Amino acid sequence: MKKIMHIKYRKKRTPYFYIMLSFFLVILCGTLLLCLPFSASGKPLTFLQALFTTTSSVCVTGLSVIQDLSTTLSVFGKIIIAILMEIGGLSFLTIMFFIFRIIGNKTNLSTSFLLKEALNTPDFRSIFPLIKNIIFIALSIQAIAIIPLMFVFVPFFNNDFWRALGVSIFHAISSFCNAGFDIIGDSSCIALHDNILFNIVTMFLIICGGLGFIVIVDVLSKKRFKMYRLHTKIVLFMTAILLVIPPIIFKILNTDLSFLECMFLSTTARTAGFTTIDLTRLNKASIVLLDILMFIGASPCSTGGGLKTTTLFLIALNMVSFMKGRSTKTLKRNVSSKSIMNAYVLLSFSILFLVTTIFVLTIADRSNSFTIKEISFESISAFATVGLSLGITTKLNPFSQIVLCITMFVGRVGPLTITSLWNHNYVNRKKEDIEYVNEDVIVG
Repeated sequence: MKKIMHIKYRKKRTPYFYIMLSFFLVILCGTLLLCLPFSASGKPLTFLQALFTTTSSVCVTGLSVIQDLSTTLSVFGKIIIAILMEIGGLSFLTIMFFIFRIIGNKTNLSTSFLLKEALNTPDFRSIFPLIKNIIFIALSIQAIAIIPLMFVFVPFFNNDFWRALGVSIFHAISSFCNAGFDIIGDSSCIALHDNILFNIVTMFLIICGGLGFIVIVDVLSKKRFKMYRLHTKIVLFMTAILLVIPPIIFKILNTDLSFLECMFLSTTARTAGFTTIDLTRLNKASIVLLDILMFIGASPCSTGGGLKTTTLFLIALNMVSFMKGRSTKTLKRNVSSKSIMNAYVLLSFSILFLVTTIFVLTIADRSNSFTIKEISFESISAFATVGLSLGITTKLNPFSQIVLCITMFVGRVGPLTITSLWNHNYVNRKKEDIEYVNEDVIVG
């Protein structure tokens, strides 16, 4: 009897539960490590400071309740943050699966499905080769980027080679993982706003991390654009649009900003969180545009968060197809109804969750010291795992900081993962015992 009950209990655990659990356990371990006295250079971090910083690192967000990480954290603390960002960007499950396969452990069907969902891949085939490519590509890009970053930071830190090396490694990890943390100092990246090499290398890392590993593997393995899978074509198309149009709009709205600053701002808004300018200088229209870019985010199977570029593309495509009375298709391919449904569920959940977060934060702000613009910006930044802020993160009360921790966690794990926790028919859709007559419901 006990054995039967145990089997039934195990069946209730969906792969989505283990995806969430993996992130939660990493956050818990990271919090405990940052609470250690030698993780800080002076006074030890409080539990809430450690929890918020760890959550922001694992969820590759970049929001921080610590004013200056470079002076607050010890070398050990900075190494912990770098490891947490790498784990958060590549996914703990991906890293552990890679290690287990290297030492000879085999993978069963349930583990394969778990990785399929964690990586957001369309099928089971070639999961291990994909993971090997992910690890190799991620580490290679970050390692190569350290070299030009050294040319930036060695003179910046007055020829202090070892400090420059440490900052270069940290910045390469943070940029590729779209985490947004930096240990440059009080001035942060603003001191390097006109350094062309720094801007180009950082944007390159952000874009590579945000494209998604499936896209990078597809581009590197296939010679012609026609050979790319549909997903890759959509991601490249949407990324190109979002890299070209927003900087022009930012430049029109802010004539005092250089085009390099506008380009960096539009790139980092999806979803890295670095900034080379003081965001409080921006006008209302620019803040709204930043909100939109943060909400859109990066692409699937990437180190970034947000609604995702393919989701926006499918919703826009479906709306146009609906207006024309046609089926949803693109590039000589019909888009499945499941993909469209996922896009609308993701959009609906994201909006509902964001509205709830903003409402809760406005209630928590009893002193009314923050404007709705600042609270909305902070909420979107946390949910889309961006890390940009209008300067209110360190001023939030403990309850609001916990709310942001939850928001970052939900944004990184993914709304579709959250909504699928109750789906026990994840392999094959269960056939309904009773079928009912279809009837239209009046909408709009």
